[in-house]
Amino acid sequence: MESAYELGDIADLQYWRDNANQAVMLLDANIEILNSLRKFYVNLMNRADFPTSLKTDCEHDLDVFLSQLDEIMKDLQRQLGRAKLIINIVNDRKELVLQHLQAQTEQLNRNLGREAAVMRIITIVTLLYLPSTFVSVSHSVYRSLPISNM
Repeated sequence: MESAYELGDIADLQYWRDNANQAVMLLDANIEILNSLRKFYVNLMNRADFPTSLKTDCEHDLDVFLSQLDEIMKDLQRQLGRAKLIINIVNDRKELVLQHLQAQTEQLNRNLGREAAVMRIITIVTLLYLPSTFVSVSHSVYRSLPISNM
């Protein structure tokens, strides 16, 4: 059985698409922030005026930190891919619902056309038989009235 869709269904799909777009925007911003943070620490270690003692003391910890940042960015990239996939799916569903709504509207228009044709037929039949029915009823009522003597 085919489902009947309503305009509210499109609004729901739009709501989910807006949320997914917002998630994409936030994920992109977070990835950019983490990239900036990573670049800052890499550049810090490569600076000539950065103390050598700190470079050697922090080198291992910085490698661990950069590795963790890379893992977090990879995870955010995966989430970003999923969010974009959700947007594509919602767009496809929205298109499908719009097509169903259009088909339902066309079916309604066909039904209204049939009803209009039936109403025209009823109107024509009424116009043909109503006057004669009125005359015959009026005539029978007129004949059944008693004739009064004056």
